[in-house]
Amino acid sequence: NFDDRLKAYNPNGQAGLAAFVCMYNELVPEELYKDIISYPIEKIRRMYDKKSPLYDEETVSSPYNMKSLLLFCDCLKDKTLANELISILKQNPTKCMELDETKWDKMYCDMPHEIVTYPECPLYDLTKSQVEKGLNFIVRSQSDDGSWKLCYSIGKEEEFRKMESMISGIVTIDNLILLQRFGRID
Repeated sequence: NFDDRLKAYNPNGQAGLAAFVCMYNELVPEELYKDIISYPIEKIRRMYDKKSPLYDEETVSSPYNMKSLLLFCDCLKDKTLANELISILKQNPTKCMELDETKWDKMYCDMPHEIVTYPECPLYDLTKSQVEKGLNFIVRSQSDDGSWKLCYSIGKEEEFRKMESMISGIVTIDNLILLQRFGRID
């Protein structure tokens, strides 16, 4: 039934696919379109709304869920519905973020600026001070050569070392784009 499928629905990625369907909804049969978007809509209404008896803190704590659901809301053509869903996501905007700055350079974690990746993000006003701290961290953590390195390993040490310069390049580009979006560089 729908409730069981909704509980199993993982917004991480699946809501991103629903966003894609929203962008090209004219290419999808109406009934299928409504079915596809019903899952992220109801996931937010039932599991992200603190007033819902099905509110689930574990689901709300997932940064990947939040990223995908924000993308989905951004792509919804029905802006009234999008605003309703965003108001629910705003109830607990930092739950999916690591706010302890002492962990940022020691472990893999999702920092505020990795969830709120542009100033127009609906969560920015609520998380501005945390995002600004994250952006300051990025500036402070830049290496002398102008790049950024990962502070954690993503695999066996030998394989990671082979890919390290490529990964550093990707992280550097991502950080430069993020800093530019927030007006930190020209």
